[in-house]
Amino acid sequence: LKSGKKKKMRVLATVFFDAFLFVGPWFFCSAFVGPVAKRIDWSSLGARGGRDPSYPDEAERFSKEDLRALRAKLDRQVKLGKFDVPMDDWAYESTTLEAGMVMLGRKENATDVGFAMMQQHFHKSCILLLEHSEEFTLGVQLNRPTRKLIDGWEVWFGGDVGNANVFHAATDGGHLRVECLLKPSAGLALNETDDEVVKIVNELYRTSFAHAKDLVAEGKATKDDFYVFAGYCGWRGGQLRGEIDKGTWTTLQASGQSIIDQLDEMMLRTLKKGDLLDDGVDMWNTLMYRVDKDPSHFERTFDDDMLKVWIETNLGGVVDPKTAAVQERRAVEKMRSISDSDGVVAPGAILAGRAVGGDLLLNRQFLHRSLVLVVAA
Repeated sequence: LKSGKKKKMRVLATVFFDAFLFVGPWFFCSAFVGPVAKRIDWSSLGARGGRDPSYPDEAERFSKEDLRALRAKLDRQVKLGKFDVPMDDWAYESTTLEAGMVMLGRKENATDVGFAMMQQHFHKSCILLLEHSEEFTLGVQLNRPTRKLIDGWEVWFGGDVGNANVFHAATDGGHLRVECLLKPSAGLALNETDDEVVKIVNELYRTSFAHAKDLVAEGKATKDDFYVFAGYCGWRGGQLRGEIDKGTWTTLQASGQSIIDQLDEMMLRTLKKGDLLDDGVDMWNTLMYRVDKDPSHFERTFDDDMLKVWIETNLGGVVDPKTAAVQERRAVEKMRSISDSDGVVAPGAILAGRAVGGDLLLNRQFLHRSLVLVVAA
């Protein structure tokens, strides 16, 4: 009998103990912690250096700017099998359209005409997106240096829109838009005090050409701190996504430092060879390798040759003095009369396309070896 009572007492004690463990903390918090917490001005703690009331916004900003770097680092660690991968030099393939994305021009198969016959400057191009929204996307081509100058500044070809005929490829008459990228050291310092120096992504900054000139005039920067791009590439809402889905572009995320490093390497390469002109294919190959794609898969000799012709014709110089493009530039771009020995062009004469220069080859291929009947002169 006594053992039965003892057993019941142990059961009741266990029940009360469990109930205390469950209810006790709740009772303590509601009776003591709750009233005290209500009397504390939490916003004032943020102002005195405690919890920042804007913390959610900072967390969102951190995830947007740095999550890409973390993903890239983990990706490189897995591929390389080591953990000492630098955080400031990374790239990985991504289809998320946003400012800071890099696009590599390509064509997927041999039957695709690609950019050989039109818009040759997009062939093996590297484009940095500066702005992206549902209505419009704006970017500049990174790998098209030129011999052109604007107000004494060396400029690169940014795109065939908004270059005000600085290049022959201009598609609109008088509009000029010049974008400037800053090297990380100058950009970081100026971004902290200058509202006109805007961060694109970590270590990559942009500003207007007018403001860049002001910074140099005020001694706050030098011309060497900037890469200047005349013109831009633009897509209306949904257009770029359609091109990506068709395989026109390989898209990737890259650190700001790696982008600037590629620009520096291209500039150094042009200085070594004594010619500011470059076809930009080395940069394209490098970034393709960085996202584990074999550039030789997209090798198209004809397309590469057409790109060189376009560069020679539009960017102010010769890429390779031995190329056929040079010979075409030196040839006389004219039509020859084959119906009149004096070469007089009159109604009834037949003209034959004889010499094809860069302009005809790039833009008016229909005139190559053509026969044209003159009906009025």
